[in-house]
Amino acid sequence: MKYLIKSATILDPASAFANQEADVLIAGDQIIEVSKNIEDPSAIQINAKGLFLSPGWVDTQVQFGEPGFEERETLESGTQAAARGGFTSIFLSPEVFPTTDNKGAVEYLYSKSESLPVHVYPMGTVTAANAGTDLAELFDMYQSGAIAFSDGKKEIRNPNLLKLALQYSSTFNAPIYSFPHNEDLGFGGQMNEGKTSTLLGLKGMVAMAEDIAIQRDLSLLEYSGGHLHINGVSTEKGAKRVQEAKALGHNVTASVNLCNLLYTEENVKGYSTDFKTLPPLRPEEDRVALLKALKEGTLDVITMDHTPCDIEIKQCEFDHAAFGMAILETGFGACNDLIQELGWELWIEKIALRPREIFDLPKISISEGNIAELTLFDTKAKWSLSKKEAYSKSVNNPMLNQSLEGKVVGIFNKGQYVESGI
Repeated sequence: MKYLIKSATILDPASAFANQEADVLIAGDQIIEVSKNIEDPSAIQINAKGLFLSPGWVDTQVQFGEPGFEERETLESGTQAAARGGFTSIFLSPEVFPTTDNKGAVEYLYSKSESLPVHVYPMGTVTAANAGTDLAELFDMYQSGAIAFSDGKKEIRNPNLLKLALQYSSTFNAPIYSFPHNEDLGFGGQMNEGKTSTLLGLKGMVAMAEDIAIQRDLSLLEYSGGHLHINGVSTEKGAKRVQEAKALGHNVTASVNLCNLLYTEENVKGYSTDFKTLPPLRPEEDRVALLKALKEGTLDVITMDHTPCDIEIKQCEFDHAAFGMAILETGFGACNDLIQELGWELWIEKIALRPREIFDLPKISISEGNIAELTLFDTKAKWSLSKKEAYSKSVNNPMLNQSLEGKVVGIFNKGQYVESGI
């Protein structure tokens, strides 16, 4: 199949047509030609005047439910949501049942997702059965295609296990995810600890739980070597710890969740469980500090942190509700003000280019001969998404039925063009 994208504005610093309008001819999964005026009557033509084209977006922290919790999200529903959200590649958290802690589980996910529109890269657990007591079969999973190793939203409580994982994985250059949350300090917490939690009568999670976790894990990295990826930094102090470690030359990278860039603890005042997240939403000063850390390069990646929940575990009393927000297909539409502050070049770096560098994925450039893994989007389109229209099976998306600005038109991936469907 051939596609001809006409008059798209190219957002790719590596392209000869960066920030210019150009035509892009695609055949199969390859970019055949990029120039100012291409004619090919055999190609399906897509009028992209006023639209933007960038390398395909990558989300390095996505949780689905399959296998074990298909009522929350299946591979099919989740990848459809990802495609609508502009993502051509996602990293799948191993927090399923049974957990992704062996090569068979990794191979199953690759096989099951082969025909789906988005590249699914499974992560394996750091510890066997995600139980925190013994190391999982890291090298076997790596050989089967595990992109990284993570115990999901669980602290690796035994520091010796994290030390061994960093040492062992350094021999085959695989990143180890660290979730920066000391479970003892954060035990029972429902939101960020502060004036707002006191006002609402909700038990708070002290920000120190993140700071101490990051300090410990960076100390282990300094001793062990390897590659530590801190997943979901949410505080100013946490970002400073990462900045200091980078300045010392340690091999550490870090992500920030989109919800921590868009929302603050003030959003919890309505007791909507959609705003109950882990890490929790923080005060405005932390949100501003995270933006600064992105601009300075301290934080490498922006992730949607898609965490689907069903009605039983989310639409209940706040104290009993599960943590998480499922915004994979709507996140971009809520980012207009954020992107205006960051700038388009930085947005593309954090959502498309830097993840590929960190995790050694194929580099994507809108140039002749390159892989056609691309995202086409409209920065001005206004739209909204109802639960009935959503691809995701989850219910915990505070952006549903809200006015959104900025919409993904479609993605080019795996030799096909997938339209957003809205």
